[in-house]
Amino acid sequence: MNSNVNRIAKFLIQTKGIDIQCYDDLYVSRLIEKRLHSRGLDLGYDYCRLVETEKDETFELLTALNNTYSEFFRNTFTFEILGQLVIPALIRQKKEIRIWSAACAAGQEPYSAAILCDEILNSTGKSSRFRIFASDINSNELKKAVEGKYNENSLGNVTLKRLTNYFVRDNGNYSVKQNLKNYVDFSEYNLFNSESMVPPASIFGNFDLVFCTNLLFYFKPEYRQLILKKITGSMAPGGYLIIGETEAGMIDDKFYREIFTMSSVFQKR
Repeated sequence: MNSNVNRIAKFLIQTKGIDIQCYDDLYVSRLIEKRLHSRGLDLGYDYCRLVETEKDETFELLTALNNTYSEFFRNTFTFEILGQLVIPALIRQKKEIRIWSAACAAGQEPYSAAILCDEILNSTGKSSRFRIFASDINSNELKKAVEGKYNENSLGNVTLKRLTNYFVRDNGNYSVKQNLKNYVDFSEYNLFNSESMVPPASIFGNFDLVFCTNLLFYFKPEYRQLILKKITGSMAPGGYLIIGETEAGMIDDKFYREIFTMSSVFQKR
């Protein structure tokens, strides 16, 4: 960690009680570089002083660190594998399917999973049911998720049929229909919480499917392992882990096997 990053890290832990040293050093350095240039500064030292004296910049930096970007059906191929192979297999095996979206942001991921499960159950006529537990550390994003209102530009991956079946036009935006909301339980949860293995709302874990997408690469290797250890311990035997497209190399093949090359879908051994 370079001197400027280290200085900012010390300031944040002392004044905000927020420890950013869990984040990958290169990720933090690049982010600070972007913020530095956006404020028209040339020296890292000057940016450090800015963070220490301006509350707004401190807020902007912390917001940027906690990247909340998400999309509906973000990785099309991954959702295709889930829809064609994984979820139908789980429906054949289980009466209740338990799903955890471990960093759900504003709800796009768990609602995508709910749409997929609902479609498959309706098409097969099976009596299985599913429960989705969605958690995030960001309370503001969770409020958006519970509200379930999205602008049209954010729904590019949602087909017209799905838009009609699962959303309602709402003053220029689209709101998730209540019957879909009923499948998802949102709660605030820190994945580094050492006192619990799963979000309290889920009570006991035993998840058949866990989404942990586009999160691992933000953290140092030792913190990635903490997250993966927690998730692995929360899963049912033979459960499935969904990660981001660029994160496959972070998964230990002693514990998981990728069910289809480049699918980002791994099954617990």
